[in-house]
Amino acid sequence: EGKIYISLLKLPIEENPAAIYIHNVVSGSLDRVTSNTGNYQVSKLSHDGKRLAYSLHKDSKMQLFLSPDDSFSSEPINISESDDSVARGLSWAPDDSMIVYQTRKNWDGDPLDTESWNIFLYDVETKETIALGVGAHPIFGPDGSLLVLMRDGLHRVTLDDSGEYIDTLVN
Repeated sequence: EGKIYISLLKLPIEENPAAIYIHNVVSGSLDRVTSNTGNYQVSKLSHDGKRLAYSLHKDSKMQLFLSPDDSFSSEPINISESDDSVARGLSWAPDDSMIVYQTRKNWDGDPLDTESWNIFLYDVETKETIALGVGAHPIFGPDGSLLVLMRDGLHRVTLDDSGEYIDTLVN
């Protein structure tokens, strides 16, 4: 469609504040797709290019948003709001059915310290958020049936037949 997704762009003019934009390389237009003000921390476009997930820090709260459709101009759905001030590791499942992300309370300390982060899984269809505990760097496997993440080592998290998450230390 001739569009390029541009994340967290800050232009040097007041009428274009830090936000998330889409650039149409055919028409040359630069369209702002977020209407919120605050500190955008991370954003990811779904694999099919139809939905946008992003985090915003505003008023001492970290909020995670999901655009409801492929127009990106609709008011986003606030899927998480917490006192955590940093969000990272935002990733879509290969089939775009889930989003995994990590948060932590503050900017201080070693960002590589996996014990200072908490991992969450958001189900796009059911709108449920599941806390997976401490850890960092979550990545979906190729078919979305497992997550790989760091805790006290490399862990594999899978969903069993009863709907429970099984956490296995790999090394």
